[in-house]
Amino acid sequence: MATDSDTSCVSDGRFSMNIVSGWFEGAPLKPKPVQEPYPQVFQGGNSQAARQMAARQADVLFINGGSLEKIQTVLDDVKEYADEFGTEPPRFAANAFVIQRETEQEAKGKLEGIIENATEEAVEAFKEQVTEVG
Repeated sequence: MATDSDTSCVSDGRFSMNIVSGWFEGAPLKPKPVQEPYPQVFQGGNSQAARQMAARQADVLFINGGSLEKIQTVLDDVKEYADEFGTEPPRFAANAFVIQRETEQEAKGKLEGIIENATEEAVEAFKEQVTEVG
């Protein structure tokens, strides 16, 4: 869960945030957030840095999909980091892809068609995009 120091940047109707190129300092935030005590902080990513930041500051960590084992590893890491930092671990959400058809057999057929027609180049490009998200 986000800490008071992380959320004070929005609670008084002004916004301050450190970004790569510098600080936004005291920019007006209008309309002021209506959530109490502050808007939830959502963060995305699977990298170790993202896991650590989420354990310190996020209310929800949105992770890239993967096998159940890979997803469980991310969840376990974030919970371990939260224990180290003395924070509440965030809730989790994961992206997923759904192929919906009238029957399971049709859905599986569609998946097989996607796999059969995928080029190695397209699959590798997709893997890279998903991996680089966070």
